Amino acid sequence: MHAQGKLAIDEFSFRYLYPEDARAEVRPLDDLEHRLQLHAASYQSHRNIDIEPQFRACALGEDAAETLLQSVISLLMYCHVPARTTPNNSYATHTSYPSPRSYYVLQFIIEEDTQSYCVDFDAMALKSMQCLPTALAKNHVRLRIKADFSRYDAIYNLFRKALFALEAGHFISELHNLGQRCGLQVQPQIDQDGLAVILSEDADLVPDSQALSQHTLYASTRNSGQINNGLFFTAYHRFHREQFQNLVDALHDAMEEVAQFFPIVKSFPLSAALCVRSGEGLDAGIYSVETQDQLHQLTETDPVERCQENYTYNTFSFASVPGVVYLCVDQKALSFSDQEFLALNCALGYVMQNLIRVLVQEGLFGRPFRSYNQFGIDQLLGNGEKRRKAYYGLIIGKNRAQCATGILR
Repeated sequence: MHAQGKLAIDEFSFRYLYPEDARAEVRPLDDLEHRLQLHAASYQSHRNIDIEPQFRACALGEDAAETLLQSVISLLMYCHVPARTTPNNSYATHTSYPSPRSYYVLQFIIEEDTQSYCVDFDAMALKSMQCLPTALAKNHVRLRIKADFSRYDAIYNLFRKALFALEAGHFISELHNLGQRCGLQVQPQIDQDGLAVILSEDADLVPDSQALSQHTLYASTRNSGQINNGLFFTAYHRFHREQFQNLVDALHDAMEEVAQFFPIVKSFPLSAALCVRSGEGLDAGIYSVETQDQLHQLTETDPVERCQENYTYNTFSFASVPGVVYLCVDQKALSFSDQEFLALNCALGYVMQNLIRVLVQEGLFGRPFRSYNQFGIDQLLGNGEKRRKAYYGLIIGKNRAQCATGILR
């Protein structure tokens, strides 16, 4: 079992010290990872429910769900199954949400009444689990979010749990957004068994008949480029005042919404720093976005070049980038328990995904990243005085081409 705060300490040790012995070869799973890992021995391959017809219906944009279980499977397919490919791109396969380094490690168990199923998207089947579900209200389905940690390279040994939780946060945001539009209530759950989502029908939610087709279009345009290095050759863009205000409003809404799902955010509120270039009706500078509709301009100089200087990779120029967002957390996060730390990372992924959807509506993309000089960015944002850490970044840009082609199966 990890000591209190061990997950955060490991991550920042990697960021500051980059210890060679911690990334030489893939480490065995620890106790927490064992609980989060989907183990093949826990399900039976000979007791399958075929979900191929449902996948075909989803690929054709049809709603073939007649039961709550089928509705959950459809939502999972729309949100998670890689359904589009972009040619000649190192990030070619993508879903409606991003995964750090495109590993897409999430795995799923569905629980309903007295049945538990492992979701196998390679075989397009539900496979019966040996264990029975824990207490679950009638007409509710629990979707347990598991991982396949074997997909991670050794370089992520010290913080692969954080990457998993971030990815889960992005996914939960997508599931919640699309689920509500389809008339389902979606409630995240974090306990000693890991991460889960409870889904149920909600009579107060009116299903949107266009939700699934619109989500398919969104998923195909969300990707951040069509060139080999992903972000290269983005189009020149600068925010105008209204567009910037839309981003600020989206951040406020997301930070308010995420606190309902992940209570840790109520005790340790998130903050965001918007680093923007000047645009029509908008002054360049760093803007601090707090809770309760607060917005403060911290500096009046263009900070985006400084963001470029502190970006870890040199394969991309920020010249065309109108802005960068950093989500910041309280330094007390270093002392969080495993469960609290997972919840915090889920919350960060959730907020970023909400912002990504707004950016796509604006004809832009948002590319989350964790690769930056921690000292340099914290100094740029003035985080030392506020006892905060920059924890998750988002590069904003405009695609030269957004059309994706093909359907994967």
